[in-house]
Amino acid sequence: MEAGHHPRPLPLPGLSLADEATALGLPCFPCRLDRVPVTANGFKDATRDPDTIRHLFSRSGAAAIGVPTGRASGFNVIDVDVKHGKPGMEWYAAHRHRLPRTRTHRTQNGGLHLLFRLPPGVEIRNDQKARVAPGVDVRGEGGYVIYPPTPGYTVEDDAEPAEMPGWLVEACLRPKSQAVEPAPRRERSKTDSTHGTPYGVQALAGECEAIRRAPFGEQEHTINSAGLKIGSLVAGGELEEEPALAELLAAARSVPSAPGREPWSQRELEVKVRRGFADGQRQPRQAPPRGEPLPQRSLADEPGEEAPPETPDLRVLRLHRRPPPALPLDVFGPWQGWMVDAAEAAAAPVDYVAAPLLAAVSAVIGNARWAQAYSGWEEPPHLWCVSVGDSGGSKSPGADAVISGVLPAIEERMAGDFPNRLREWQAASEIEKARKEQWAQAVRDALNDKSKGAAPPLPPAPDSDLVEPMAPQLVMHDVTHEQVALRLSNGSPKGLLMVRDELAGHLKGMNRYSEAARAFWLESYGGRSYRVDRVKLPVPINVRHLAVAWWGGTQPSRLAEIMGEADDGLLARHVWFWPDPVPFDLPSKAPNMQWAIDAFERLRPLEMGLTSDGHPEPVVVQLADDALPALRDFGREMFERQQDAGGLLNSAFGKARGLALRLSLVLEYLWWAGETGVRAPPTVITRRAFLAAATLVAEYILPMAERVYGDAAASPGDRGAATLARWIAKTRSKEVHVRALQRDVRLPGLNEAKAIHDAARALVDAGWLLLPGGSGAPGRPRVSYPVNPVLWTMLS
Repeated sequence: MEAGHHPRPLPLPGLSLADEATALGLPCFPCRLDRVPVTANGFKDATRDPDTIRHLFSRSGAAAIGVPTGRASGFNVIDVDVKHGKPGMEWYAAHRHRLPRTRTHRTQNGGLHLLFRLPPGVEIRNDQKARVAPGVDVRGEGGYVIYPPTPGYTVEDDAEPAEMPGWLVEACLRPKSQAVEPAPRRERSKTDSTHGTPYGVQALAGECEAIRRAPFGEQEHTINSAGLKIGSLVAGGELEEEPALAELLAAARSVPSAPGREPWSQRELEVKVRRGFADGQRQPRQAPPRGEPLPQRSLADEPGEEAPPETPDLRVLRLHRRPPPALPLDVFGPWQGWMVDAAEAAAAPVDYVAAPLLAAVSAVIGNARWAQAYSGWEEPPHLWCVSVGDSGGSKSPGADAVISGVLPAIEERMAGDFPNRLREWQAASEIEKARKEQWAQAVRDALNDKSKGAAPPLPPAPDSDLVEPMAPQLVMHDVTHEQVALRLSNGSPKGLLMVRDELAGHLKGMNRYSEAARAFWLESYGGRSYRVDRVKLPVPINVRHLAVAWWGGTQPSRLAEIMGEADDGLLARHVWFWPDPVPFDLPSKAPNMQWAIDAFERLRPLEMGLTSDGHPEPVVVQLADDALPALRDFGREMFERQQDAGGLLNSAFGKARGLALRLSLVLEYLWWAGETGVRAPPTVITRRAFLAAATLVAEYILPMAERVYGDAAASPGDRGAATLARWIAKTRSKEVHVRALQRDVRLPGLNEAKAIHDAARALVDAGWLLLPGGSGAPGRPRVSYPVNPVLWTMLS
């Protein structure tokens, strides 16, 4: 840190987080409140540039200021940790007299960050293995810290960072084997195994057995859950990493494949184990420090001594679902500021603006432009986007700026000369009607004048162009596929945007009218020709390019219902947007709706080309030559990842190449529409656009699909546990009384005693509940699970 530089200890009123980060004068990058970086490269994206900081901190989820340690900032940090009972403060109290006064921050968990200048001629690497002492980590080269004024972080001492004392430098540099031994109260006997404590060893054995015995349909969830639990115990020091991982892998490789299902590949199983294991290592968990209690023991198991309960796992509230990826807002180019303003005005995550924006732009471009990778591979631009979130989570308000604010104005302009065309048709229709009447009269006259022997005249040739015009339309809501086909064949050949506030009804009910409905909607993604031929239709409906875009919303609770159908590729065609909710705040300004309308108006006049026989045909926009290597590399990566994925995610990886190509066209035209000045429409998809689309697919769309599909695949037991956990958190009940819950509360899915017991035992495993003591009236034991008192501290 530069001499004389004193970062401000408190936030200034009215400044945004980006302004606060800029004012620090340090290299900064955005993180979520759980300290996870928002940007793809984490601390490597740190910068001092005000414009770049403002851009980075506009991303969804940015709520904390990250500062890299080491050479980038000029200081290292001694992290005095108290989370999960770590004894960092004991070390601090014992050595405080030996430490110089230095800049000190209080962390959100009650620990301390001590900032020291870089020691000359020595590089201290980032290290989180308690090299200095138990509960004392080192943040150095290759690491970062969360910096105040981030919420939860305060400045304890605003002194200049001091020079690190020599004894502390030596402690930071010594080998792990020479680290200070744990304090006696944290020691754990390893007499049962050289690879972990008795607690950890028994937990590992139980999870491996659970994997081996997992019933068909629950194997994937069981493997993931076991990896999470054991990974967290490894991070907490209860097990050694390599032996624990090896046993989990061995157990996973032994699981049988379900009848009629392709056998599990060894690589697929290994990826699932390692992914859960890595997630668990980010959530350290330890056994209670006294009495060596083994997993799933209650307070009553040790007479005369109460063992402290485990730390509750709050992820059970959300079914251990994957955290949402951060939306890479920079891929939207000139639209970034408008999207952020629209999201703030709706008190919604910016993801809920991005979903309808992409769908709407793809529909307005429509069949006027198709993307071409090379001869024989073309993709229409139409996208199917779904906003997922709980009721009241601002899905619809987030979409209003596009759906209600922009599109009605565009539809009004689409009407253009339609009234004149309608009048022309009416006039031509009357002429045609008069000609038929004249012919009918001529036939009657010929029949009446038999003396001349003239044959009745032939009817006039029909006017093949005399079809009643339909008003141009962009948005449709609750309709049958026959109506959609009729509209595409007549008034809206470029395509349509289908809008449904609750998409689950459409996906579940698409077979309501006919068995061909699902096939119709599947075909509507590819833009190929389609013929609707029904007995009730006077003539078949021929659609030359069947392509529609979709935007809709649904709730997480309906995902399993939606995805219960056979995997025919329909769901993998959807792009899912499921961010975490954002706290309500007053917007700083309203979005510039006229700017957005004008931008869409640049897209609206794009016209289709014509075939040699006069039929409308998409104009092909080819991928630039220098983008083809990027397409090849992306396609190979998606193929490799597809080999490790199963179920719906396998289908999503299979369609990723085509999706990236579609998105590259949409982004190229989205950028063009938002530009200032006048430039002709793009005639080629640039490498920049394809790389932006590939980034969006790889870093957001596919991780989000994993979040959605994983939640839908959760077992009934896990769903019951999440339902019960939410009830506990809402009511602050001190116990779960099974009979009362069954008789009086009647939670969804928890109407039977067995289901309640299953959910309660799952919450015992998660540290929320303790095993029941079984007291009650004679003949009818009162079965109740006490709530872990630690839970209230965590929830508050």
